[in-house]
Amino acid sequence: MQNRVQGFVLRRPCLDAIASGGNHGSRSWGEPPRPRCLPKTALHRSDQVSFPAHRNLGHRPSTLGSRRPLFFLAPARDNKSPRRSKNPRPSRAGSVKESDYATTIQRHPEVQKAAAQLRWTGSWYTVFIVVDRYSGRPIDAQFREELLAFMAPYRLMGHDIEIQAPYFVNLDIALTVHVLPNYFQSSVKRSLMETFSNKDLAVGQRGFFHPQAYIVRIDDNGNTNITFGDGQSGARLPTGDENITATYRSGIRLDGEVGAGSLTVLQTRPLGIVEVTNPLPAIGAASPETRDQARSQAPVNILPMERIVSVQDFETFTRTFAGIGKATVATLEIGQNLPLIHLTIADRNGNQVSPDSILYTNLFNAINAARDPAQQRRLAVASKVEIDSYEALYFNLQAGIWVDYRYRSDLVLSEVKTLLVSAFAFEQRTFGQGVTAAEVTALIQRVDGVQAVNLEALYLTGTTQELKSSLEARLAIWNSETKQALPAQLLLLNSQDGVNLHQVIS
Repeated sequence: MQNRVQGFVLRRPCLDAIASGGNHGSRSWGEPPRPRCLPKTALHRSDQVSFPAHRNLGHRPSTLGSRRPLFFLAPARDNKSPRRSKNPRPSRAGSVKESDYATTIQRHPEVQKAAAQLRWTGSWYTVFIVVDRYSGRPIDAQFREELLAFMAPYRLMGHDIEIQAPYFVNLDIALTVHVLPNYFQSSVKRSLMETFSNKDLAVGQRGFFHPQAYIVRIDDNGNTNITFGDGQSGARLPTGDENITATYRSGIRLDGEVGAGSLTVLQTRPLGIVEVTNPLPAIGAASPETRDQARSQAPVNILPMERIVSVQDFETFTRTFAGIGKATVATLEIGQNLPLIHLTIADRNGNQVSPDSILYTNLFNAINAARDPAQQRRLAVASKVEIDSYEALYFNLQAGIWVDYRYRSDLVLSEVKTLLVSAFAFEQRTFGQGVTAAEVTALIQRVDGVQAVNLEALYLTGTTQELKSSLEARLAIWNSETKQALPAQLLLLNSQDGVNLHQVIS
């Protein structure tokens, strides 16, 4: 008598041997049984064994298939014996490994993180699952029963499950925080506690120690890369389509620096507002730090340690302040043995910083907050601090260039001008740095296609055209006549109409 089940033709004696795991032929330990008594045409469709099925075959129930089958027999072809399938297809979710249990239980809506471990308890294998519940809620008996019922369809036969509460390890973090004016210390402390928590914050973000936190990195090209956890270090991103919601802020960087009266339209128009304008120019905008800027600023950031003790600390602290591009400090004698600490600054974009701007006010307040009040009373070295924007100086040049006949003269002259403008730009120069004729000549001769150069003129903008061997820029000084401090100068190339280059044909 034969029983036909799901497209298979199985003979009862061999079916009993498969279901009971009988030994048919020699095999090694752990290897699936090999039903040698099956005929060549016994199995016709291997894809039918895809889920546990209990069928009454006349004398007792037998199990066909499994959630995670160890092997399949491929269909019989060309009158040959069935062969083992290379790629068995699991069709239903189940838990076999420790990571399977942790991943499965995290699908429960009240579980935010879980870790599993399989141990031999002396009489049986038990899977211990440590569960971190949302909002820090306790793992009580009722919740344990709920999780056990949730995991029952997925556990492997022969594995017991035990739900445990996590054991949290204390981590001490010491922070030194300077609270800005008009802010309460209690509110700042509460915000910091929420930021370093493992909760979902009200603003839509997650705490620093939340398992579903992520890392955002921006490369040199402005591309944003988001890194999620791998299931062990942070939660793994759930599988699915359109299951991520991103909320981000966009800025226009330097394009946002517009003049007074330029802003007339709001992005959102609340009721009651008819017209809007900006009475003051928008300043202080800056692009993100480039890789080279970050490398140069990183060692400087740790020098002052947010404290100003020496004179050099004033310059270091100012250079690392957000929005400041350049800074230099000078100690000026103003009489009566009372020195003046003078700072010359420029913003990130090379513009001057107005004393009425927010950047100037924030910098001045930050410096006073970082100074030691006791030192101010004891020592005269920190008695007075003055901050001024730099004085910009521009110079012009004129040169005749012999161009190699193998190069196009217009391209060579254009490349020379581009190199000069870049070399004498704001980013490349420092306060008090001069310019020499030899430096200009050496830069021009670096360009491919230049055979020789004759520097004909080098002079400050607004002065008589002549060839000077060098142009000087000074640091901050004290003017005893006007009783005022003069800021440091920054010597730059007049890129608009201060570069006059022509080809010399001999």
